[in-house]
Amino acid sequence: MAVVRTICYAWCTPTRFGNSPQPCPFCHKRNRNNLRHICQCKTLHEHGKDTLNQPHLPRTRKFFFLANKYSHDQHTALTINALHIFAAINTFHSHKHNPTHDTKDLYISHIHRQLYHDNRIITHYNRAQQSHIWHSNTHDNYRDNNHNNDTTGP
Repeated sequence: MAVVRTICYAWCTPTRFGNSPQPCPFCHKRNRNNLRHICQCKTLHEHGKDTLNQPHLPRTRKFFFLANKYSHDQHTALTINALHIFAAINTFHSHKHNPTHDTKDLYISHIHRQLYHDNRIITHYNRAQQSHIWHSNTHDNYRDNNHNNDTTGP
């Protein structure tokens, strides 16, 4: 559901409801509590890189909105992409309702919650912990040399 809500731009941000912008819950930059910023937020990106053990995790709109082209043998990359979105949206909402919690701790707890509830993801998560899925030379290249350098977003 987190992926669908992201693709549909259905996060409950203040700007989505016509309210004045608030600071980003992750990096605390002023007037950045909107999906346009959050999908590329450096702090959220660092949470994902550290927790998912992916030093070259893409920080593009295409990655965040699942707009990259994934081939049938890139199931792990797609799963990790979706897991990052799940943790991001749930961290966003948890922090909104209880802003005293550390966002990285919340991010990690949501990753663990999803792993606990869906055993199919554990294999992909473990695979990501053991090897880097994304190359360092470009954010949209994968280990199987599926090159897609367009970083424009939806």
